[in-house]
Amino acid sequence: MTHQRVLIVDDNEDVRHILRIRLQSAGFDVGGAADGAEGLEQLRQAKWDLVVLDLLMPRMDGFEFLSHLKEMPSSKPPVLVITQRDDAETRQRALALGAAHYVPKGHAFSREFLSTVRRWMAPPPPKEPPSKAPDLRLAEPETKPEPAEAKPEEPEIQREELKTEPEQAPTKTEELKAFSEPETKPEGPGKLREEPEAES
Repeated sequence: MTHQRVLIVDDNEDVRHILRIRLQSAGFDVGGAADGAEGLEQLRQAKWDLVVLDLLMPRMDGFEFLSHLKEMPSSKPPVLVITQRDDAETRQRALALGAAHYVPKGHAFSREFLSTVRRWMAPPPPKEPPSKAPDLRLAEPETKPEPAEAKPEEPEIQREELKTEPEQAPTKTEELKAFSEPETKPEGPGKLREEPEAES
């Protein structure tokens, strides 16, 4: 099991020793640096999940350390500042330079300190899900619907319209003529027509 790692940057060896014991008993891997320059070198060489930083140190103090850390291109761990200076100006300056939390040094030895460390600890990387075995089943071929057969176009039958001439109404002359002519009855079939006698 991989433990989360805490880097203590403090010029006081006794403080580093006490904090190391407390953090190791809580299950953390702990490293130490005597000033800001050494702390930056430790960050370049290995990955750390949290930095516990003192502000008042020789060669490179905590403020300069925060300024250089801000310019580093790689991912940065959260920084927990512990210092004997507890004035508002120092607190605001440290937070403005990127510190995650500010703790007076006297509180670093209290029970609440470990709870603060756990709260600001960077979360561990997520576990990769187990790789699934490839599906070796043959994929069924995709069936495409057959195109519908095109029906032959029926030839257009041109039908000639029958022109019917309208019946003409009889004229007035034809009506009078039909009225004045007597109706002739056909002769009976047994009646012979008499021939006129020829003169001798």
